[in-house]
Amino acid sequence: MHSMGHGPLKEPLIIQILATDPGKALDVRYSYFVPRKQVSSANENAIKTLAAQSNLPKWITGPWLSCSRTCDTGWQTRTVQCKNGYGKLTKGCRLSQRPSAFKQCFLRKC
Repeated sequence: MHSMGHGPLKEPLIIQILATDPGKALDVRYSYFVPRKQVSSANENAIKTLAAQSNLPKWITGPWLSCSRTCDTGWQTRTVQCKNGYGKLTKGCRLSQRPSAFKQCFLRKC
């Protein structure tokens, strides 16, 4: 196991697995992003204040992951989570407004 940093993660690490062909072995990949720049405590307090004022749940999407295939049609996935103004997982987001977690991708013809 490769470790970078000074201890265990403080945030949850979510890994999604999309199996498109039961006859093929799963190719599990994951990545973890660490911001390069830390937010100053004054900015952090301002962000927390704004978040508290807008504590309504909303859908938050992660980045699209790489295509499941290197050629022809594959799938891309991303996380879609309902979070409150503090960035904590919550309930209450409208299911009818949930963004898609999957989309087709095509890099090139095989």
